Amino acid sequence: MRHNKWNKYFKIACSWILIFSMCFLSLNTVNASAEDTTAFESESETGDTEIESEPSTDQFTSENEETKQEMEKQIPDSIKVDQLNAEIQNRVANGEVPSTDRVKYVDEKGKIIEGAPTTIELGKISDHTEITIADKNYEFKNAKVSDEDCVFIGQYENYIYYSTDGNIAKKLTDEQLLVMTYSESKNSVNEEIEQVATEDTNKSEESTEQIIDNEGGTEQPEELNVPESISVQSLDEALQISVANGDENATSTDRVEYVDVNGNPIAGAPSVIQFGAIADHKELSIEGRHFEFKSAKVDGKNCVYIGKYNGTIYYSTDGVIAIKLDDTQKLTMMYQEYHLVSIKKRERGEHLCSLLIQRIMQSGLSVIWQ
Repeated sequence: MRHNKWNKYFKIACSWILIFSMCFLSLNTVNASAEDTTAFESESETGDTEIESEPSTDQFTSENEETKQEMEKQIPDSIKVDQLNAEIQNRVANGEVPSTDRVKYVDEKGKIIEGAPTTIELGKISDHTEITIADKNYEFKNAKVSDEDCVFIGQYENYIYYSTDGNIAKKLTDEQLLVMTYSESKNSVNEEIEQVATEDTNKSEESTEQIIDNEGGTEQPEELNVPESISVQSLDEALQISVANGDENATSTDRVEYVDVNGNPIAGAPSVIQFGAIADHKELSIEGRHFEFKSAKVDGKNCVYIGKYNGTIYYSTDGVIAIKLDDTQKLTMMYQEYHLVSIKKRERGEHLCSLLIQRIMQSGLSVIWQ
């Protein structure tokens, strides 16, 4: 009896031990499973976030590139100087002084001029060549962009444009600058003109005194020393002096011809042209007719300035240096004729509209609608 009783107690104890062991193992398994599940969910959420964020960044970059490309497509590589000039006039009318810092002022050795401006006003280079530095006097030599002579600088939108012929302007790249070159001088331009004029007058007087040789003949005066080239700035100064003195013969020349795009003379066109920048004297007015300026050339080379010095005509292709016009040469001003036509017609039975054909060009009869 006692032996059976102890066996019963032993079985009960073993049962409880087995139950506790099974519960303990089950608890560890549940905790481990919960930790694995949490880690897996965390990794999945992180992975999903990264996957979702990557396409968003690529999409943002792509949209920026597309917007930038669209803006670049809208900015032309070249533009007419007349349009740039109109933009400048509008800004001036609003009280602005349009300028750009895409410029540097250097001497003939390429060294930066100390005390020189850091900007230049937009417009014709010839209007903004003077620089003022205390106790120093500089003479303008040239204006270039990547070794190309520059006669005009303007702005369209946020982009700077420069022109080499005064007609069409090209966009200034990010690496390019307008380089204004000067030489330091002691005498002003007016003093140089007066000095040369005095020397020429003295030579003329000396030559006139030589009138009779040993045989009783007469010698002709020596020809005045006429330079082959001269600065446009000197021509401009000489022109201003002539205007101030009221000398009309020194303010225009008949060494010019006005032709159409086929090279035929234009009937009723002027027989002379005023000295100065071609852009200031390119308008052609003939009653009952309309003309658009195309080009000004001397022997096929674009001309931007014409002037006179010491009785000799000079022309410039870059607005900086002028070359002597030979006796056989002329300035050729070319124009395109167009017609203004107003046409009325009925549309949709009741509405009356007026259509303006702005230009009907003679060559090809091309039409521009506005």
